[in-house]
Amino acid sequence: MNQNTKEKYLKIIQDNFPNIKFSSTKLITKWWSNDIVLLDNNIIFRFPKEEFTKNNFSKEVKLLNILQTEIKNIQIPNYKYISKDNIFWWYNIIKWIELKKSYLKNNQNQEKIAKQIWQFLTQLHSIDINKFTWLLDINVNKHYSFDPWYIDYIINQYKEIEDKFHIETYAKIIKFIQESINYEIKNPCLTHYDFQWKNIIISDDKNKINWIIDFSDIAIYDPAVDFVWLLWLPKNFLNIVLENYKLDNWDIFKRATYYKNKQLIFTSPEVYKKFWDLKQIEKIEKLFIA
Repeated sequence: MNQNTKEKYLKIIQDNFPNIKFSSTKLITKWWSNDIVLLDNNIIFRFPKEEFTKNNFSKEVKLLNILQTEIKNIQIPNYKYISKDNIFWWYNIIKWIELKKSYLKNNQNQEKIAKQIWQFLTQLHSIDINKFTWLLDINVNKHYSFDPWYIDYIINQYKEIEDKFHIETYAKIIKFIQESINYEIKNPCLTHYDFQWKNIIISDDKNKINWIIDFSDIAIYDPAVDFVWLLWLPKNFLNIVLENYKLDNWDIFKRATYYKNKQLIFTSPEVYKKFWDLKQIEKIEKLFIA
C-alpha cells in the first residue's frame, strides 16, 4: 500500500517538475493530516490526506509568513512551491534528523536544546493573538472544546469495553470525560498544538534544533498543550524549560498533565480500538489510581 502511495506521489512530483533530480526517496506517513515525500533527505513535499487540510492550507501559509518575523533562531517552513489545486506543497530543509530521546542523554545537548525550546515557546506564546483571529477564524473559548454529541460518542465507545476495566476505574473515566466539556481554557495564546519529536528537526551533531515543522494544527489555546510532549522527557530537561519559561507559573505543569491524560483517554477507544490490549487498559487505569 505504502509503495503504491509513494509511486503516486513521485509521479505527481515528476509530472510537475520534470527537471528535478534526486537519488533517494522516503515516504513518511505518520502524520494525521499529511503525508511527506522526502527527496535526498532535504527536499520536502507535503501531500494533504484530507480535504479539510487542503482547504486550510492557504491560512497556514499566511500564518507562517507572519511567524517568519516573530520566531528567531529556529527556522520554520517557508514554502518554495504550492500547486494551484493545493495537491502538494514543497519546502527545503538542510537535513532531516528528527529529535529522539536518546539524544538528550548528553547533558550538554540537553541544556542547549532545552534552551531553544523554552525560547521558541516563549516567542510563539507571546505573539499578539489579535494578529491571528481574523486568519484562523477561531473562537478562543470554543476551539477544540468538545460538543455534547462527541462526549456521548466517546462514552459509548467505552461502554463497549466496560468489562475490561475495574468498576471503580470505569466510573472515574466516565466522570473525567463528562467533566471535560466544562474545562476552562487558561491564558489562551497562539500554540503549535502538535509540538513533539516528529516536528523537531535537529543538527548533525544532535545538539541544536534547526527546524520546527508542521504548523497545520496551530490554534489559539491553553499554552500548556505545547508542554504535553515534554512530560515524556527527562525530568531535568523539563525543569530547565519550566524554570526559564516566564509566561506562566508552575500550574502549567498540572494543566499539561491534564491534557496528556485527556489525549490518552479520548484517543484510545476511537483510534486504537482494534488494537486494544491489556497494556492500553493499564495505562488508563493508572491515571485514576489514588
